[in-house]
Amino acid sequence: LFDLGCEKAVIGSILIKGTKLFEEARSIIYPEDFYNPECKMTFKIFTNFYAQKIPIDMLTVGKYIAEKGIDIDRLSITFLMQIINSVPTTANFYYYVKIVKDYAWKREILKKFNDFKIDKIDTEKLIQGICAIPKYEEVKEKSNKEIMLETIADANRGMDFEFPENFRSINGLIGGIDRGNFIVIGGYPSTGKSSLMMNLTYGFVNEMDYRVLVVTIGEMSPKENMRRIEAIALKINTMKFKNKSLTEEDQKQIKAMIPHINDIWKYNCIQVYTISDIVRAVNRYQPDILFIDYLQ
Repeated sequence: LFDLGCEKAVIGSILIKGTKLFEEARSIIYPEDFYNPECKMTFKIFTNFYAQKIPIDMLTVGKYIAEKGIDIDRLSITFLMQIINSVPTTANFYYYVKIVKDYAWKREILKKFNDFKIDKIDTEKLIQGICAIPKYEEVKEKSNKEIMLETIADANRGMDFEFPENFRSINGLIGGIDRGNFIVIGGYPSTGKSSLMMNLTYGFVNEMDYRVLVVTIGEMSPKENMRRIEAIALKINTMKFKNKSLTEEDQKQIKAMIPHINDIWKYNCIQVYTISDIVRAVNRYQPDILFIDYLQ
């Protein structure tokens, strides 16, 4: 599962265009995306050169290979020249990148299935693993005409998401939320930011039927967030969860909510530690609304 021609075309295009093209591509394609060992090794050299602020071109890379000699004996000046001569046109660079990324994605999927077949992972881990593999999507640039026509269509359609009933006044201020909007809620510690988030979450999932994902970075655990939701839904004082004062009626009401929250609501809350964790969670749950508590 690979396309050697496209892998060579990616490497060759960078050798022709130099550091500037690598700089544009380095956040899209990575050494592990290449199947061919020589292409993978060459891209690693590009990465090291960029980190050390060494110009990337045929001369610098060729000199490096010649000096290293047997340490990287699978590479040679001849191999680099063959790669450069194999590039049909550098204008199609991102098309070549997309093909290389697609094959890398398919290999990752196949690896997960192979692990499943030999009982290294169970079905749940298989699904989680596949959902966590990011798929490269090429961003299409739009003309000013296309963007202007979209503004008219959007005005007729309205915003993608509105705020819940208790927060409808916010719709009057910002008009709602469009998919892709990024909103920062700022404030001093202990001023109610997390409480606001959970009240919004409750309204989004309970009233609006939106798919909501809350990722928490050390602020509140998923259990604490669930306590907040139970308190909001059932009008229970949150301190009752902490000082052993939940009544039998409170517990009965909470248990009665389990099927609704577990099977009907589209709500998930997970603990994360890195940006990669957030990306994997978003790929897995595909939320309409994403809360990050909190930004650092």
